Amino acid sequence: MRKIIEQADIEKRDKSEKESRQIIFLFARFCLALIVSFALPHSGICSDGKTPNDNLVKIVAKVNGEPIYESQVTHEVDKQLQKFQKHGMRGLRPELENKLKKNALNKIIDQHILVQASRRAAIADIEKRAGEKLESLKGDFASKEEFQQYLKAKGMTAKSLMTSTKQRIRMNEYLKSRGLAKPHVPEEEIKKFYELKKDGFKRKESVMVSHILARVAKDTEPAERRKAGERAKDLRRRVVAGKDFAVIAGKYSDCARTKQAGGDLGYIKRGFMPPGFDEVAFTLNKGEVSKVIETEFGYHIIKVVDKKPAGYVPIEDVKDFIKKYLQKGILREKIALHTKELKQKAKIEIL
Repeated sequence: MRKIIEQADIEKRDKSEKESRQIIFLFARFCLALIVSFALPHSGICSDGKTPNDNLVKIVAKVNGEPIYESQVTHEVDKQLQKFQKHGMRGLRPELENKLKKNALNKIIDQHILVQASRRAAIADIEKRAGEKLESLKGDFASKEEFQQYLKAKGMTAKSLMTSTKQRIRMNEYLKSRGLAKPHVPEEEIKKFYELKKDGFKRKESVMVSHILARVAKDTEPAERRKAGERAKDLRRRVVAGKDFAVIAGKYSDCARTKQAGGDLGYIKRGFMPPGFDEVAFTLNKGEVSKVIETEFGYHIIKVVDKKPAGYVPIEDVKDFIKKYLQKGILREKIALHTKELKQKAKIEIL
């Protein structure tokens, strides 16, 4: 299965295995983006309210004396334009450009307001906590060079990342202190949302399968092909006689990608594997082992571990994700209201 399993389609398989989680994430994406824009500002706001080369950058507004730079607004507008371009927009009308600039400036002002308020939160161990978060982040990279490439791609340095991390910690603590974190969501609201959005929770039929592969290359001589087929039949006889499928797959399967996991392919949908494989996998009963079947990649023995019929994802499988989504919606409204209250007391200058 070099082409299908070992190289190309692992991400697709993971997508099948995580189907129910991805459904709710589609609903949550827009709301999450809004919350992040409030709770975790990324508009070049540093802890001292300054950006590099202050004297060379045009100031377009001030919030309690702290400047907002034209470059920050431009950056925010560019992000919006990239979204429009993905949907086929080519060119920008002056009135739309002005509206985008106005919305971007208002968003950045809101971020400044919250950042300034969060600075009042005294956190004694902030240096330690920020350091631990950065060390954890570095652990996700294979080398220092890879981490530096990540920083470069983000347009950051280790110092600015540390500043941003401390800012996030302060923001999170500030929001918690104002009761703006993990609001309660009644059970009936979760059920109501599920029923309202039920069409979004449909899923296609899928089966969880394991397989053992005796690989055969396309140019294999007939005699060698028959030998591979006989080897597959022998392996199947061992499984049918009571040998553990996963153990046999781990020792003898030619699928390098799955043999370490006992031949586990996870949940697959129709079309993920070759037609002959699909035809058998989707007709077997749970726990059943197939006869030896042949595809363009060789000889397979298939075991069906579990089956999920087409239909709706059960509410129990997505309840936690619905809850988080609804919490984000409530949180977004609360943060917007709190920001509005802070703005009433702030000195805002549009230059």
